[in-house]
Amino acid sequence: MFCALIGIVPPPADAALKQRIQQEVTIRVKADHGVNVEWKRENDNDDDDNDGSDSDDCCWHVVVEDEGIPTLLMSAISESPATPELLVELVSSASGGDGGSFSCELWASAPAPLPLPPKYGYDNKVVMQLDDGYNNDDNEQDSAWNKLAPLSMREWGLVVQQGLLSDSQVVELRGYVDSAIAAVEANLQVHRPSICVGTDAFRFREIASRGSERFDLLLDPSSSP
Repeated sequence: MFCALIGIVPPPADAALKQRIQQEVTIRVKADHGVNVEWKRENDNDDDDNDGSDSDDCCWHVVVEDEGIPTLLMSAISESPATPELLVELVSSASGGDGGSFSCELWASAPAPLPLPPKYGYDNKVVMQLDDGYNNDDNEQDSAWNKLAPLSMREWGLVVQQGLLSDSQVVELRGYVDSAIAAVEANLQVHRPSICVGTDAFRFREIASRGSERFDLLLDPSSSP
């Protein structure tokens, strides 16, 4: 299984075109490769957002890049023999990208779902939740952060940091992370010597490769500083 996060520039305004892209890619992958494509929906559908818009839009999300360029993101899940690069190629073809109307690129891929961000961003999900219902008492704020931090990581994959880390804390955390990386590399060398780390694709409970020297590593909270 893999998930591909695909960006389309400029964002198609026509809801029918977005539906056609999704349908054509799904049909092509199934016909040519015999596997399904699941279009990942936003990780939360705002209950109070009943503006009558096309419900299929929950499979798409417009973001603005640092350069100020609006990009339509879509998150698709499939499996081998399909590939993230194949999905980008099919999305480009279905959107008319070959004709110059749209350009498509692979933003990210992973052996796990990549949820689209909430429609109105993370601010009202993380920061505003902390402010609501709490006074300025430091102990109460600290208690709120202690509850919110693991929740945000579990639901949105965000690390919630109450304040800036000191230089010594950064050094301590870096040492912890480096030790965890060294330990998992040693384990791979002992138990899976045939794996070429940095080149081969692999997936275990503790670590998964994402290609091009990129990895996701699960850190053990019990051994953290």
